[in-house]
Amino acid sequence: VMSQNAGETLDTLIAAELSANATTQYAGSQPDLTAVASTDTLTGAEIRKAVRTLKKNKAKTFEDGLFRAVIPVSAAYDLRGNSEWLNANTYVNVDLYKNGRIGVLHGVKFVETNNEVTESSTATVYHTYVFGKNAYGVLNLAGQPEKRIIVKNPGSSDTSNPLDMFSTIGWKSYFVAKVLNSEWVIAIKSGATA
Repeated sequence: VMSQNAGETLDTLIAAELSANATTQYAGSQPDLTAVASTDTLTGAEIRKAVRTLKKNKAKTFEDGLFRAVIPVSAAYDLRGNSEWLNANTYVNVDLYKNGRIGVLHGVKFVETNNEVTESSTATVYHTYVFGKNAYGVLNLAGQPEKRIIVKNPGSSDTSNPLDMFSTIGWKSYFVAKVLNSEWVIAIKSGATA
């Protein structure tokens, strides 16, 4: 449970940095956040638009020649029902489709997250991040572990717990995330039918 909490917390810190500093793309070609409705869902066309922006900005692909996307489950629901997604993924890689794995579309490899980043406006707006290599970085301070889970069991030398009545558990991490090039990460803000 502590490991999951630590991972989700660090994921939230990365998402906050991306949301604050990425290039924003509003679904449905809306002009701003307040115009995004629940019907302005994530589609293949939105992914193509983000890829076009990344390529025009000379974003680098990863070693496999693909960009990456982190997509909330609510937006993934709509994208998976989109005709471009279905045509590209249903018949080409049947195992992905059967196993519920997300797949690839328009040169973007998708990773689904249930740690959704949302904003409230006229509708709940979900953030999908599409990015190239070196768009953002994370830093672990030299000499410090990425994260540590610390368990303190009662013992004879523990004067704060003289009757050995309790143990404690917690985690800590020395961590920071930073957008390195805001033109290489696109935050698509979309509605969702879910």
